Amino acid sequence: MAPRRPGDAAETVRSAVDRTFQATLGGAQVTRERAQELVDDVAQAANRVKDVLDDLRVATGEDVRALRSSIEALERRVAELEREQH
Repeated sequence: MAPRRPGDAAETVRSAVDRTFQATLGGAQVTRERAQELVDDVAQAANRVKDVLDDLRVATGEDVRALRSSIEALERRVAELEREQH
């Protein structure tokens, strides 16, 4: 499955909530403006949850390989600098 763009989850939640409000607006006492405020609040909350989950995610194999490559490059640079000092 392809990774989702950061706004995809929020937009999915926004659309679902908006559809729910639209389906009930006919008999509800909720104004369109208030419904939009609620949809925006839910979307913001979904973004915050997504951000927290992104921060908690486990490093992938690609993440580890990239870090290893960076460390190896730093090791080479330090060794080069140490040779220049002597």
